[in-house]
Amino acid sequence: MPPSEHSAPPPDNRESRPGHETRDVNIPAIVLLAAAVAATVLVVLVLLWYLMRAMEFAAIHREPALSPLADTQQTPPAPRLQDAPVRDYASYHENQDAYLSSYGWVDRQQTVAHIPIEQAMKLLVEHGWPKTTGTGQPQQPADSGAKEQTQQPNVQQNQQSR
Repeated sequence: MPPSEHSAPPPDNRESRPGHETRDVNIPAIVLLAAAVAATVLVVLVLLWYLMRAMEFAAIHREPALSPLADTQQTPPAPRLQDAPVRDYASYHENQDAYLSSYGWVDRQQTVAHIPIEQAMKLLVEHGWPKTTGTGQPQQPADSGAKEQTQQPNVQQNQQSR
């Protein structure tokens, strides 16, 4: 085999030396393309603006006249939504606080009254829970000795259940 077939071709002096590419990008074509895209976008935006204006104008003129009944204030059917639930809850909370800190009648004929919660807790601590007869009426103890006797079995029963 001749040595010329296996050897690399001699280097071309033009390609091996440093420099820049001889064929540059076509700048005028890129600028023209960018201008065409910008003009197309601008035309589309203007057309859409005119289209929206025309649709709004048509919608305003196609609306039917309101009925005379539409001007009256009508209450929607129940259940209605609260327009200010935070304010409603604050008002409810104030009413409950006022009720829990005041004296008043629950049932005047049955002589059932409510007292402030702080006073009720003090009375409960001092006297304990009232015993009932099963009819809802509190049972009045005959004397304090009977009260102590009735409490002793309860204490013993509680200790046995543990």
